[in-house]
Amino acid sequence: RTASNRRWVGARPRPDGQATLTIESTATDVAAMYDAIRQSAVAAHGLEGECRTLGQLMADCAADMILQSAATGAIALTGEAAGPAYPMERLGDARVPGRKKIDVTLLVTVPATVATGAADGLASVAGMGDVDADVARRIVQHTTSWTRIGVDPIDDTVFAIDSHERYIPAGLKKLIHAKHETCVGDGCGLPAHRCDLDHAHRYEHDGRTRHDNLQALCRWSHLVKDEGFVDVRLDPDGTPRWASKWGAEWTTEPTLRTKTGPTIRWADDGTAIDEEDDNTPF
Repeated sequence: RTASNRRWVGARPRPDGQATLTIESTATDVAAMYDAIRQSAVAAHGLEGECRTLGQLMADCAADMILQSAATGAIALTGEAAGPAYPMERLGDARVPGRKKIDVTLLVTVPATVATGAADGLASVAGMGDVDADVARRIVQHTTSWTRIGVDPIDDTVFAIDSHERYIPAGLKKLIHAKHETCVGDGCGLPAHRCDLDHAHRYEHDGRTRHDNLQALCRWSHLVKDEGFVDVRLDPDGTPRWASKWGAEWTTEPTLRTKTGPTIRWADDGTAIDEEDDNTPF
């Protein structure tokens, strides 16, 4: 809370007639703003005749959102809806009168003990960093969907994932997002749920659609890999090991590690059930 009191906005000039606008606020607000801007830019990118890059569109959409809101008085300065909302007023039922609900997607990893109030701790917002227990529980309270993941308390490896979807790929997708919260390629920090899901061993070369052959890559890293400039191999626990054609090597540590062994499925009473060993956590 003390940190959130240091919210501010600043502007700095840059060369060639450019400038930088900086917004420092809560991780959830910044993640929501970024997602809203990106959604608008992606929608505009598909319009016929649109030739701006995604980055250019995101900058233009952000400027439009701010300037048009100021021009139309969307942020009321007088009356019942005076002033902008405080952090967390944008979640759940705590709405500011006259302001539209923000519809964005956030990937938040919350320990079960924190979500249920059994303990205080930190949760993480993909691409933005940690949030405290109160913020995490507020998000869990008002979210429209969430996924339960079983983690070994000794070595923090994933042994099961709760998926209510009919098809396994939906559960696999959630597991990949949980293993690496952001792009595992060039360190761009793009949240995993906005990335491409890439087969480390290419699908057309008999690569299997499994947790140990899938990774989240931004479009640029995906293209660089597919063009052969870099190669990647995934360890059994999901750690990508990269090698460039010029000899550089590096790894990207996963947020959660998977372990192979007996399949664990959830019973109706919430307990985990061992099934036959098929070397996958599903």
